[in-house]
Amino acid sequence: MAEIMGTVTSIKRYLSPEKIELKISPDMGPENTITLPQNRRYIIPDFQREIRWEENNLSILLSDLSSSSRFLGNIILTIDRNGNCQIIDGQQRTTILLLIIAYIKSRYQDTLEPFTPCSIENRSFIGLSELMNNGFDNSLLENPAIIETDYYGQRQSFIDLWKWLEKEELFTTSHTARTILENIEKSRVNIIASHEDESNSSIRYFLDVNLKGVRLDTEDIFKAQIFSLSLSDEMLQLWRENKTSMLIFNQAKVKGETDKKGKERYPLMKVYEHFFYCDLFKSKPELEQQRLKFGEDFSISTNLQYEGKKFFKGTHLVEILGDISYVKQSLRRLKRAIEVMNDIVSTSGPSDNFKNLFRCQQKIDSNQVTLVYDFFSKNPSRQGDCP
Repeated sequence: MAEIMGTVTSIKRYLSPEKIELKISPDMGPENTITLPQNRRYIIPDFQREIRWEENNLSILLSDLSSSSRFLGNIILTIDRNGNCQIIDGQQRTTILLLIIAYIKSRYQDTLEPFTPCSIENRSFIGLSELMNNGFDNSLLENPAIIETDYYGQRQSFIDLWKWLEKEELFTTSHTARTILENIEKSRVNIIASHEDESNSSIRYFLDVNLKGVRLDTEDIFKAQIFSLSLSDEMLQLWRENKTSMLIFNQAKVKGETDKKGKERYPLMKVYEHFFYCDLFKSKPELEQQRLKFGEDFSISTNLQYEGKKFFKGTHLVEILGDISYVKQSLRRLKRAIEVMNDIVSTSGPSDNFKNLFRCQQKIDSNQVTLVYDFFSKNPSRQGDCP
C-alpha cells in the first residue's frame, strides 16, 4: 500500500482547480509533498455511502459558518496517475460544501462571485454535477437522462436539501451569503493522500477509516465541550476528581448488592444528565420556557432560541450554555454530591460527614437522619427497619 501523507489547508485551496502543492513540512523536499493536480476531478467511488446529510445537519453547519471559519476534519484521497482524486473519507462534507457554493452562485450571480471549484463526479449519481452546475433548474429535475444515473435513489434527498437552502434565513441577503462564502473559503481541512492506482487499495482505505478504531463516545464529547469553554487548572481538576470519585463509587462493594461485573452501578454521564435535568430549569428558567429537551448524548432534540442565538437540533447542551461559571459551579456541586454517595456506600450507617450535611441538625433528630440515610442508600439490609 502506498505511503500516506497529510497536511492542513484551506477549503478554497482544496476545492480550487489550480495545481496545489501541500508540503508536509516546510523544510522537506518534493518527496514529502502532496500534489493536487491542475483541473483535477474529485471522484466519489461507487463503494461510498449515499448522501446521509439532512436539513438539521445543514442547519448546524451554516450556523457555524455564519459566525466564523471552521476546521472541518479529515479528507482522505487517493490520487491516480491521471490526476483524478478519489475521496475515500469526507465525500459528504465535500459534496455539501459544493452544494452551498453552487446555491450562492445561482442565487447571487449578479452580486457575488464565488470561486469556481473543481468538478466532482459522483459515480452513483452522475447527473448530480449537472444539477448543481445549473442551479437545480426545474427543467432538469425530472429529466430521464439524469434520473437514470441515480443508482442509489439520492436525487430526492439532494432536491430537498436545495429547497431547504432556498428557505434558509441566512441567505436572505447577499451580505450574510457573502459572510458564509468567505468563511467556507477560509475553513480548513486536513488533507491525507496517497498516490495509488489499485482500486482495491482505495476500498481497503475506506474500510480502515470507517470500521477500525473507536469513535468518540458521549463522555469524550462532553469532556471536550467543557474544556472548550475553559482549559483552566480548576476545570481539569474538577473533571478528574469527579471521574475518579465515580470510579470509586462504581467499584465499591455494597452489602446486599449482587456483583454485576462489567456494568456500572451509576455511570458518570448519567450523573451529569440527571444533575442538569434537575438543576437547569431552576438556574436558567428561560430554558424551561423554551421547552429544552436533550438526550443521553446531551444533544438537544429540537431547535431553540437562547440569549438571542438560534441553536439547531443536535447541538450539544454545553455549547448552548456557553457559561463557564455555571459549568464550574455545576462540577463543584456534583463533586460534593459524589462525595456523599461514596460516603453512603462505604458505611453501614450515617457517618459524621453525612450528619454534618444537615445545617438544621438541631431540628432533625438522629432517627430522622438515619431515615434520610436509608432512603439514599437503598440498602436492602436496612430498608426493613423503615416505618
